[in-house]
Amino acid sequence: NEAPTETEVFSPAQIKDLFERFGPDHQFYMPMAVAYHTGMRLGECMGLSWDNVDLDAREISVRCTVVDEGGVGEVQPVPKSDAGWRTIPFGQKLYRILKAEKARQAARRLEYGPHYHANDLVCCWPDGSMLISDNMRYFGMYCKDAFGLGSFHSLRHTHATMLLEAGVELEIVSKRLGHSSIAITAKIYSHVLDRRKAKTVKLLDEVL
Repeated sequence: NEAPTETEVFSPAQIKDLFERFGPDHQFYMPMAVAYHTGMRLGECMGLSWDNVDLDAREISVRCTVVDEGGVGEVQPVPKSDAGWRTIPFGQKLYRILKAEKARQAARRLEYGPHYHANDLVCCWPDGSMLISDNMRYFGMYCKDAFGLGSFHSLRHTHATMLLEAGVELEIVSKRLGHSSIAITAKIYSHVLDRRKAKTVKLLDEVL
């Protein structure tokens, strides 16, 4: 699990920049969209298959992760004991993104014909082949160059920070992230929780 460090979070302007820079036809787009809207880890995004996406119920089941073994991606089950095995509800925005991607992949399957890799992956190359963490290196380089901070993991931190700042319960955020305990989430996002506490104290004086 993540070590308790000061988290690098993207601003709304930076998020807008990223989704404009890496649009729907770019291989970074779907991993970015899934991580930003669910808080999933990079390996979990790359290991997400369509049979673990329930568009009707608007839920993603996190069951697999992709491990990069010397430049070769290997799908492994997410450890249940680590609370990694979880179901994450998602909203209308990600629903629309996933629906559009499904249609895009159907068109590509026809375009590539027998050369299409039928891996059933949500996040993949245009020919359906698996993405690995090494393929995402440029994303981090772009963030450092454009913003002076950030990595793919910052999308996960941004998701958690935005939910906590909006007042979502710590337990719910912890479950979405797949942390093995609330204590881990509280430690990583202690600075956010401190800000929230200060806001509550200020509110007490206004309300009572």
